[in-house]
Amino acid sequence: MSSIKLRKDFAALVKFIAETQGTDEETIIPDNNENIEIALTTSLSNMNDFVVVILGPKSSPYEGGKYRVRIQVSNNYPFCKPNVVFLTRICHPHIHEVSGSICIETLGSGWGPNVGLLQVLMSIYGMLFSPNNHDTKEVTSINEKDIELHKKYIKKVSEHTEKYAKTKN
Repeated sequence: MSSIKLRKDFAALVKFIAETQGTDEETIIPDNNENIEIALTTSLSNMNDFVVVILGPKSSPYEGGKYRVRIQVSNNYPFCKPNVVFLTRICHPHIHEVSGSICIETLGSGWGPNVGLLQVLMSIYGMLFSPNNHDTKEVTSINEKDIELHKKYIKKVSEHTEKYAKTKN
């Protein structure tokens, strides 16, 4: 049963990207009048280990950044959550700055067999657009004082985005 769910989730993700992406590298997923841009960057033949690119949300300090995210799915999927990590360094209260591990409800206590891969990606995008420090387990060097000092936080994230996530010409 788990391989059937993985095939269906992966097929839905690939179909969605194909329908919205065409031949371009970027995919747009409409959500609450915002644009989520996701591109599948690895072979469509490997459903258990693949990479996507999430473009930083507009009007956020992540804007202009291209964030590579690796998704690894075990043979026990959907009963076991996928392993999802940022390959691109990112400064965020829910993402470990070095390992790229993510701390969000969808990949923690909120995980269940009914959660799909597209929902995981949309949760990650939402987390970039609107970081919520209440659920963090202090996985990064950004602490609550930095969040309270919003300008300092925005500056730090923007600098990090510029350094690690923007394509150099």
